[in-house]
Amino acid sequence: MPNLPFMKLQDRVRGVDGRVTTGDLEGGWVNTDPAGAGIARAVVEPGAGGLVVRIFGFGDGGAAHRGEAAVDAVYAAGPEGHAGVAFTARFDLPNEEIDLHANLSKGLLILAAMTRYRDRSSGGDHFRREFFRRADA
Repeated sequence: MPNLPFMKLQDRVRGVDGRVTTGDLEGGWVNTDPAGAGIARAVVEPGAGGLVVRIFGFGDGGAAHRGEAAVDAVYAAGPEGHAGVAFTARFDLPNEEIDLHANLSKGLLILAAMTRYRDRSSGGDHFRREFFRRADA
């Protein structure tokens, strides 16, 4: 592959093989705000066709399983990157759809959830961003 024009050194593309590792994203993640109202914890793990993410919401009796979704795509920090630092997933739940965008920053997993309710009586569509630390940390 010929070198393409670039503005910054990190934007230079040299024909990367396209493989992105996911080890830094995998594992259990716990919300840094124990009094939160959205996602209490998340688990990212390998599945049959790639990564799978499970989310658990805050509930009266502890974290309640909300759903599981295949990760749509994993992203590196730049064109030459090999370590996965972000991913997207879509949850198609009975009462709602959630688009989940995740990225790693300074050892935390940041989850941005865009929620759309099928039945407007359940609440208004909303955006929520939450910060997670490793469960074993």
